[in-house]
Amino acid sequence: DWQERLRQERAELSGRLDRLRSFLDAYDNRFDDPKQQAHVALLTAQRIMMEAYLQILDQRLAMLPLDT
Repeated sequence: DWQERLRQERAELSGRLDRLRSFLDAYDNRFDDPKQQAHVALLTAQRIMMEAYLQILDQRLAMLPLDT
């Protein structure tokens, strides 16, 4: 049902976000090329958006009835 899909979407997003955070943490200014730096800047923006989306999913899940 849609509630289970919501839970699955949240779990998948959380995993992707964890992997992105790990990549960005390991980045540590290793790229000198401006194009690579721009790519990392975009990935950082993506991380912020993914975190916001995860918060929305968490709020939606918190609103579900407890018996589902």
